Amino acid sequence: MISSLQEFESLREIIKINLGVDVAEDRSRKRNIIDAKKIYAYILSQKGYGCSRISDSIKMHHSNIIHYLKDIKYLVETDKEVGDNYKMCKSSFDGEYDPLQYMSDIELKKEIISLRVRIISLSSSLESAESEIKNLNDIDQNRHPLHKMVKERTRVGTEEDVLIKLNKFYNGVYDY
Repeated sequence: MISSLQEFESLREIIKINLGVDVAEDRSRKRNIIDAKKIYAYILSQKGYGCSRISDSIKMHHSNIIHYLKDIKYLVETDKEVGDNYKMCKSSFDGEYDPLQYMSDIELKKEIISLRVRIISLSSSLESAESEIKNLNDIDQNRHPLHKMVKERTRVGTEEDVLIKLNKFYNGVYDY
């Protein structure tokens, strides 16, 4: 389970990446910074955190958070940019984002190489497993008539009795 501190830090990082604002450190009254703080407060309030917890996490007074929460509901519906920013941050916070969009070109190339190596390894494992299955099927072909007869002639509910009788039979058939 993720702790509240981890959730706060995670959302701060998501907003920093997506909106370029550090909600805990930026003290400016510029609109983009205030909107980012409103989005931060709104997402956390939807998770069930109170105004005091949210305000403490970004070093603000709880009355600011109360005002942000009243204002953001209207902004999300009427201001396309704020609405889009909110949806982007919310989906990232809820885990519905693709981490590839945050990777640099070099990181993407490393990831591609890593995935190619993994594909080769998995292909080799698959070929090995298919070969073993084929070998087991070839061995099983000799015993197929026995399996078929036991399956066809064993009544449901008598499996335990049949097993005991087969065990007794095999104990007498082979001399070890």
